[in-house]
Amino acid sequence: MRLVAVVILYLGFANAMAADDVFTRCRTQNPTWYTCSQDRDCVVIPNPCGHPLEAAHQRFNLEAAKCNIRAGAALSCATWSEADGGKTEASCIDKQCVAKKVTKK
Repeated sequence: MRLVAVVILYLGFANAMAADDVFTRCRTQNPTWYTCSQDRDCVVIPNPCGHPLEAAHQRFNLEAAKCNIRAGAALSCATWSEADGGKTEASCIDKQCVAKKVTKK
């Protein structure tokens, strides 16, 4: 019984780590897709859950978006709406495209 509990705990931990890896996989494997020199280089793309919460260089936005969606295909993601999550815009910060939530005033 104790062995079963340990195996279940390990598998749950391994799946949690795998989910974290999914959110950084495309950025790690293809760093040039996310580099920039100014804000207008960057556009908002879907993250692995399909939510518009990631940013990439506009030249590579389709490749980066497809990579994210393929990477997240096995994830169980929560739903998201702009009304709940706020609007997202892309910026170039330290030569990396970064998505930022825009707060309502």
